[in-house]
Amino acid sequence: MRTQVGIVGAGPAGLLLSHLLALRGIESVVVETRSRAYCEARQRAGVLEDSSVRLLREAGLAERLDREGLEHGGIYLQFAGERHHIDFRELTGGRTVTVYAQTEVVKDLMAQRIASGGAIAFEVTDTEVDRLETDQPVLRYTDAGGARQEITCDVIAGCDGFHGICRPAIPAGLTTVWERDYPYSWLGILADVPPSTDDLIYTRHRGGFALHSLRSPTVSRLYLQVDPDESIENWPDDRIWDELQRRFELPGSGWDLKQGPVESGSAGPFSGGKGSCQEGGLREPAIAWDLAPPRDALRRQFPAQQIRLGVPERNQHDQDC
Repeated sequence: MRTQVGIVGAGPAGLLLSHLLALRGIESVVVETRSRAYCEARQRAGVLEDSSVRLLREAGLAERLDREGLEHGGIYLQFAGERHHIDFRELTGGRTVTVYAQTEVVKDLMAQRIASGGAIAFEVTDTEVDRLETDQPVLRYTDAGGARQEITCDVIAGCDGFHGICRPAIPAGLTTVWERDYPYSWLGILADVPPSTDDLIYTRHRGGFALHSLRSPTVSRLYLQVDPDESIENWPDDRIWDELQRRFELPGSGWDLKQGPVESGSAGPFSGGKGSCQEGGLREPAIAWDLAPPRDALRRQFPAQQIRLGVPERNQHDQDC
């Protein structure tokens, strides 16, 4: 089998890349270890920056985003017992952020790629990349039916994240990695309760950081900074709400945190890193990898601009690939 670009990973980065390539007449095949249902259900970041929204619009992928996304013009910073509003529109010449979960972005991308006949292989196993030092790298995997597949590519794009198979496969000396591990973990919940705020709240408290985000007018997303060895099992719902209430408290303001059923929760280490191939994006070497560090909810989103910059306008070289 042959294709121009083999893409490992059907997350938002891999799917967006496949779509942008298709708009320029470049063929691709996406392989993914998980099922389509799993990819469309996993919870990730929920806020898109202005540049990402504009890119999705330009790519013809924003019909549902424009209908259901919630535009926000600022955030609140809370510290020393006071809450201050930061007006994005005023400070950035009109830019905003949009609450639209990465889960929904994946659904939109998946539906578009499948409807347009894009090649996506789900539930693959034993994925391998080989011959990376040549101009015809190879992508191998076992498909969901158990058959072994081999695809010769012009380029392989590693969009399978920090723990995927592509990053360690990049030849030695072609990557630069910056990494920082923080001495705490990030506990997050998705709650079936309307948000208690009109804009996101970032809170610095003596007990640790807290964030009030949202997914929709009826669903809230909230985070707590906790000790690095904490487990979600140690945090029953009542304890989570009590701690959130304590960190967001504004005495005498009349503001109150709404509580409701916790749909899901998780806790994990807070760390960040970034790797990049020194030889140039999607064409040299055969694999490109990028990991955006989870600094906060406004930045924890797919690397849309890196993907965009890596896809050139269609030209004679594209036709020769």
